[in-house]
Amino acid sequence: MDKNSEKLVWIVLGLGIFIFVVGIGTNVLVDKVADKVIQKLQKDYSPSPYGPGFDPDKIDLTK
Repeated sequence: MDKNSEKLVWIVLGLGIFIFVVGIGTNVLVDKVADKVIQKLQKDYSPSPYGPGFDPDKIDLTK
C-alpha cells in the first residue's frame, strides 16, 4: 500500500469507530433521560408545591 491509501484506511477506520461510539452513547443517553422522565411521571401528584395538599378534582362533595 502506498502512503495515501494507508491514510485513507486509518481515516475510514477512525470514522467507523467514531460513528459506532456516538451511536451507542446516544442510545445510553436517551435511555437515561427517558428513565428520569418516567420516574418523575410516576410520582404521586400533589397540587401544592409545599406539601401533600388535596386534589380538588378528587373531592367527593356528596358526603
